[in-house]
Amino acid sequence: HLGDKRDYSWYRYAGGDSNYEEEWGGLEGLREEIKKTEMIGPRVLLYGATQYGAWKFSQVFQNHPDWAVMDKKGNIVHEYWWDMPTERRRTVDMCGEVEGWKDYCAETNHRIIKDTGASGVFVDVMNRIKFCYNPKHKHAEYPGIAAEKLLKKTIAAVRSADPEAVIQIEDMCSDYLM
Repeated sequence: HLGDKRDYSWYRYAGGDSNYEEEWGGLEGLREEIKKTEMIGPRVLLYGATQYGAWKFSQVFQNHPDWAVMDKKGNIVHEYWWDMPTERRRTVDMCGEVEGWKDYCAETNHRIIKDTGASGVFVDVMNRIKFCYNPKHKHAEYPGIAAEKLLKKTIAAVRSADPEAVIQIEDMCSDYLM
C-alpha cells in the first residue's frame, strides 16, 4: 500500500516501473509529443530502465525485493536519497547479476521504444553494478562484466523494437566498458 506516497509523481510512477503519466496525456499524449518533436528535427531519447535500482515504493521492488543488493552484513543497499516535504525517500540498488533484473530492464526498454516510437533510451549510470552479498543470488562475475551483459541484453531488446534505435549510456567509469 503506497498511501500518501502517491501525492508525488516521484512515487506514482516510481523509478523502476516506467509507466506513463496519465495526467499529462498518458501513452497517447507522449506519442504525440514525440511525433511533434521529431517533426522539427531532434531525435527523442527517453530515460529508460537503468541498471542501478528502483524506488523503494516501486512495483518492481515491491514484487521482487529479492533482487536487491545486500552488503556484507545482509542489509539491503539504498544508494540514493531524496528529501521530500514530509520524509526522506530512497532507492534500492538492484543486483545487476540477477537474470530477472536484467530481463526486466531489457524488456522495459523494449516496451518504451515499442510503445512510444521514441528514437532511443538513455540508460543512466551504466557501470554502477556493485558487489552484492545477497546469498540468494549467483555472483560469479566481476561487476564490470555483469554491466556489459546487461548492456548487451538491453541493446538487443531495444534494437528488436527498432533497429535504428539509439542506446545512450552515462558513466561508463570502466576501462572494461570503454
